[in-house]
Amino acid sequence: MSKAAGAKEILALSDSQLIVSQVNGEYEAKDDAMIKYLEIARQEIQPLTSFEVRRIPRAENNKEDALSKLASSASCDTPRHVFWEVKQSKSIDVIKIVVLDRTTTWMDDIVNFKKNGVLPEDPKQAKRLQKKCSWFEMWNGTLYKKAFSWPLLRCVTPKKGHEVLEDLHQGLCSSHIGGRALAEKALRAGYYWPTLKEDALDLVKDATNANGLYTTTPSGVRYEIVPVDYFTKWVEAEALKNTKAHDVRAFNLKNIITRFGVPQSIVFDNVPQFKTPKLEDWLADHGITACFASVGRPQANGQVEAFNKIISEGMKKKLDEDKGLWADELPNAALDFLPETRGIGALRHQLYKLRMAREYNKKVSRRILKVGDFVLRKMEAVGRANEQGKLTPTWEGPYEIYEEVRDVTYRI
Repeated sequence: MSKAAGAKEILALSDSQLIVSQVNGEYEAKDDAMIKYLEIARQEIQPLTSFEVRRIPRAENNKEDALSKLASSASCDTPRHVFWEVKQSKSIDVIKIVVLDRTTTWMDDIVNFKKNGVLPEDPKQAKRLQKKCSWFEMWNGTLYKKAFSWPLLRCVTPKKGHEVLEDLHQGLCSSHIGGRALAEKALRAGYYWPTLKEDALDLVKDATNANGLYTTTPSGVRYEIVPVDYFTKWVEAEALKNTKAHDVRAFNLKNIITRFGVPQSIVFDNVPQFKTPKLEDWLADHGITACFASVGRPQANGQVEAFNKIISEGMKKKLDEDKGLWADELPNAALDFLPETRGIGALRHQLYKLRMAREYNKKVSRRILKVGDFVLRKMEAVGRANEQGKLTPTWEGPYEIYEEVRDVTYRI
């Protein structure tokens, strides 16, 4: 207000020792907001001829206190001689400016022709553009492409298209499908750009390389092969330098055939690496049927994916910062799937059952049978439990006891 009035020499009075000391340089501002306010105050003070701020007792600062309370009051009964200004934002708030990189896109010429009828100067390019524009339509300022079997496809830039592909491939409810299937899914979602298929293939390839490889060890190992027996759920895991046909043959011969025999069939979930003529011929010579499944199909390879996840999580926790030694830890991680007998746990379980039986038997009144009593006989005790199939009764009788052979043993 003083600067607005043209004042060059200002004396400010305040009842806050903290504010006065910080402005005079006696106290150091530590709070981030207070540091910003102090910088703004010093910038305002710099053009003045002289500026002094003094601390006064709160009792001598009644008018200023009344004005501060008036500013925060909800009442609108303000005296006419009091003028105030309402600030919509804090003085330390910085206006955020987003710099947009506006570059030319493949849609610019089409949009310019559709809106303004502008054609290139080259007759050949103009004719080519006119023919190309017949496949596009403008709707509410947005460019759409016509298609034979799809509705209108919204045209986007390759950068925006890459975000769409990432969301379809790795986002919520994604399925990690292949490149061609991903491109088809983007079309079904209603998007189009010229390099859609190529971008989808590149994205899937990069995602596979990022997710499918471990850190390369000092010995050059970076692959992991994990087979799981369908019935016994037995797991074999080994680290490999390569996954070529001879590497897979050697693994099967060493870890499966020579130990467990020749399997009837093997299901592979990585077609590009395992579907090779050499490997298929070798499997056929041993009478093994090679089946191939999609990576993202739980019905086919759900067991392997589940075990592989457990192995990876186990090694991740054990290795800490030594991720390059994962190949040495892999055999130990596979041993975690072995069944174990917990002797102490089984003993405690038996003791628990005995205690429960003892507590229950305390409430049971023992009844002693004698000659002349009538009893029922269990059908299972005489080998007649399935005499009438499901309709066989559990008990038969009644029978009369006519002789006591020994304790709790009677003839009926």
